[in-house]
Amino acid sequence: MRSPKPTLTEQELEIMKVVWQLETATVRQVYETMLEHRKIAYTTVMTMMNILEQKGYLKKRQDDRAYVYKPSQPQKQVIRSMVRSSSTAFLTAPPSRCWSTW
Repeated sequence: MRSPKPTLTEQELEIMKVVWQLETATVRQVYETMLEHRKIAYTTVMTMMNILEQKGYLKKRQDDRAYVYKPSQPQKQVIRSMVRSSSTAFLTAPPSRCWSTW
């Protein structure tokens, strides 16, 4: 059985949503899409996309001078896995830890 991938952070999930929407994307394309909604640095997007590749959520190939990224898994599969992971963590946590968040 494969070991589970680390869970996505909020910012990583935001980037993944853009890549899923575009299907394939360069850092520049993701940066420009995100910039329409909020201020973010190009280098932040680049770093986060490299982290997503290391975690196994993105694959990249070189196309001329830029890397083109694509998702390694469909969006539904990743979201389902995140929900399952969160549910398991909640259900296996000691009751004191679960109630302290309310």
